[in-house]
Amino acid sequence: MSFGRYDYAAFTSFISYAAGSVAIPVALVALANELGFSLQAGGLSAGGALQVGRSIPMVLAMLVCGFAAGRWGKRKTMGISVLFMGIGIGLCAIAPAYGILFFGLMIAGIGEGVIEGLATPFIQDLHLDQPGRYINFTHSFWSVGVLA
Repeated sequence: MSFGRYDYAAFTSFISYAAGSVAIPVALVALANELGFSLQAGGLSAGGALQVGRSIPMVLAMLVCGFAAGRWGKRKTMGISVLFMGIGIGLCAIAPAYGILFFGLMIAGIGEGVIEGLATPFIQDLHLDQPGRYINFTHSFWSVGVLA
């Protein structure tokens, strides 16, 4: 197997995407305490809303990412999606209030949706000789991100 810079970019994209996917459930209690929203007496909806705020933009991005890739190419579309994910994660990291955390998750969700939709065909196009082998190897980095 021979890897290039776009392969390594895809590996780190999967790691970042997976790490971002598990961060909120793991840190929810600490986030609630620090940002001052309740998880008791019906307040669990605030925690659930964070995942909804991430998931809806993710699904919408998955629906339109093929059109974006067709217009601007997979490489540019993937690059922009990584920027969205990074900006969203950055906003989440510095969020002083629940609303900014929610907004950051929405921005990250857009990037994550595009990565979910385009990473596999992106790797496939990079390795036309043995696409399945490279796709499976790239997808293994999801597990690395979950543990990160």
